[in-house]
Amino acid sequence: MEGVKEMVDVVGVDHVSIGTDASSGQGLFMTYDPFTRLVDAMLCGGFSVADTAKIIGGNYLRIFAACVG
Repeated sequence: MEGVKEMVDVVGVDHVSIGTDASSGQGLFMTYDPFTRLVDAMLCGGFSVADTAKIIGGNYLRIFAACVG
């Protein structure tokens, strides 16, 4: 979570997203189960619900929609 905070400090919350890569092989998480602990840590660590939602998928969806319509 500290790494996420650092990225947000550098580029802003609208430009940070977490990709788990769990469905395509070795990545940040081998399964999606630990992902909920990261979300909990972000919420307990000072991220708002809205900013957490952006980082865990909202920013990706926004960019994807802008690219493919």
